[in-house]
Amino acid sequence: MPDEVSVFDVPANVAMWVCGFPEDEVLHRLRTAGDGEPDEHDWAFSTKQFESQDDEFPGSWEASARRYVCVDGRRVQFAEPSGAPFLTQNDAPVGVTLATFHWGSEDGMMSGASSWTLTQVSPTRAIASADGDATAPPVEMALSSERLAEVVARWLADVEGGTIGVPLAAAIELEPFDLAGQLPDAERRSWESLLVDLRSGYGTTLECTIALDGDDREHLRNILAEDDEYRAIRDALANPAKHDEWLRAQLQQDDPYDLGD
Repeated sequence: MPDEVSVFDVPANVAMWVCGFPEDEVLHRLRTAGDGEPDEHDWAFSTKQFESQDDEFPGSWEASARRYVCVDGRRVQFAEPSGAPFLTQNDAPVGVTLATFHWGSEDGMMSGASSWTLTQVSPTRAIASADGDATAPPVEMALSSERLAEVVARWLADVEGGTIGVPLAAAIELEPFDLAGQLPDAERRSWESLLVDLRSGYGTTLECTIALDGDDREHLRNILAEDDEYRAIRDALANPAKHDEWLRAQLQQDDPYDLGD
């Protein structure tokens, strides 16, 4: 790829391996040309690994652009709906993880597990991806340092549209527990056990991680607190003694969305 080449086309019927160039340079110059279907194995090369990778990548049957380039051993995937390229490794976006949410259940017909991830793949782009029972094509989200909190909040709202427990898990991640430090040691251990069980115990489990810090984290808390459900959980976490019965029901998922009290 000579320096004077400003755009690197990936034809619809070819997969390529690009070595010896910085990954971000390749991505900034990459452009897809044409569409294809996963079962149209008409590529002009003999290496079979590309064919299997094409079919196995999560969401590959739903997205429009189905031909790939590999950059120094890492594949390029294309996000919906813009077709923006991003690198992947082990079927996950390569970049900085901004937030994750995991839901799991071992309860009869509701058994299953899904994970959602928001990954920053460039200064101006994040990729929302999902796997497990919620596997879907990756989606691009525009990003800037001034609005990281807004992007994470919008991502959380999108995740909430497809699962349960997002406000609860986000509040546990972001909000202080027993803000005034009033709980006796024995009661604190009881609460801590419930929090551990919610993340990795039996039945329904929920866990959220958010990598923002400082002003970005505070801004995200303020945005989420505009929601009644999040605000009720935040207040209960801050004063668990006052909201004991209601909060325990939330953490044990007995009646997770009854906010009447």
